[in-house]
Amino acid sequence: MKKKYVFVQFALIFIFFILPPLFVSKGLPGAATGNFSPWVLIQLILALALEVEHQLFFEPNTHPLGIAGVFKSLSWGTISLGLLMLVFALMQVLCMAFPFLADGSMSLSLPESPLRWLYVLLSLAVGAFYEEELYRQFLPYALTLFAEGKKGWHIFTEIFCLLVFAFSHRYLGWGAVINACLCGLILRLCRIKSLSCYAGSAAHFSYNLIIYAFTLLISV
Repeated sequence: MKKKYVFVQFALIFIFFILPPLFVSKGLPGAATGNFSPWVLIQLILALALEVEHQLFFEPNTHPLGIAGVFKSLSWGTISLGLLMLVFALMQVLCMAFPFLADGSMSLSLPESPLRWLYVLLSLAVGAFYEEELYRQFLPYALTLFAEGKKGWHIFTEIFCLLVFAFSHRYLGWGAVINACLCGLILRLCRIKSLSCYAGSAAHFSYNLIIYAFTLLISV
């Protein structure tokens, strides 16, 4: 695939999907409300399109196959989830020690029907897959492709992608930024080691689900 096409695609995705979250000052994620939003469908379509494109044109046949591949994905997914939960525990301690870090903490109410519960689960799953495709695969790969071979560019790319993901959580407070930075680092490592976004998406979804349940518990 030509770099010119990738650059145009990158510019559009950056403007319409990566930049907007950086300027959100407050609000709740779509999954937290239990109300249907077309944004979830848009996220799913974009994530699937990016995954298909990546497999067809950028890194075909790199997914580990067979029992060994499944075991590798499960191993890295499990390790990543464990590390994510350690980060969560660390952030709870930090927020207790420094209350200003939790200024953006959200309060949730129980979904009112089974359909809304189902939507919450769908939103969490789609959101995890979308963020893994966007921040852990497409963004770093595209940036690396643009300046392939330039000294120090790879390190810049990794730091830039990590900070963009972290600050897209700024609306939840500075604690969320730190948390997202640490979690993004873990999930990026998972993507590199597992050779796909699937293990990271599963770990990310499980983590989000646990945090959602924890937030519901302390909100009720």
